[in-house]
Amino acid sequence: DTAGPDIHVPDAVQGDARFALRAAGWNGSVPLLGLCPGAKHFTKRWPAERWTALASLLMHRGYDLAVFGAEEDEPVAKEITRLHPFRIHDCTSRLTLLETAAAMRFCRAVVTNDSGLMHMATAVGTPVVAVFGSTVREFGFFPYHARATVVEVDGLSCRPCTHIGRADCPRRHLACLRSIAPEDVIAALDLVFSSQVTRA
Repeated sequence: DTAGPDIHVPDAVQGDARFALRAAGWNGSVPLLGLCPGAKHFTKRWPAERWTALASLLMHRGYDLAVFGAEEDEPVAKEITRLHPFRIHDCTSRLTLLETAAAMRFCRAVVTNDSGLMHMATAVGTPVVAVFGSTVREFGFFPYHARATVVEVDGLSCRPCTHIGRADCPRRHLACLRSIAPEDVIAALDLVFSSQVTRA
């Protein structure tokens, strides 16, 4: 219908998500941003140290953070939450998929890799900033009909190297992701918040 993806979240699940966020430490008085540092393929995962640096910058801007993901994302989530356990709330593997969608509704925006959680955030209407590495818009994986923007490196002769992602970088430099700085993501968030981005 060209309206983009949509997920129906029952009121009871929305309440469960609120309770889970409160149990993780968010008291609701501080604006919340979501972070989704996981992705199935290595060449779609922005390095953990970039996520940690981004989290630090966002906290300085007055946000609390919720880290979403599955069990395999727990190591990077723990690395991020170690910065400030009282302001960065680890929700990895603690929520069902539908509860994660519901929790994303409480976020002012979600920063994510090119992953299923990116599409989930758009499906509940939360603004998205997505970090793209080895894949590109032309493959059809960008946030669809959503208030979203994508941070990517143009002009790399080796990009794209795959249409779905790879287990390692063929050239061993991962320049498509390592060249993206936390400040680039902050600038993209500012763009989304300014409403200059409407539908990707």
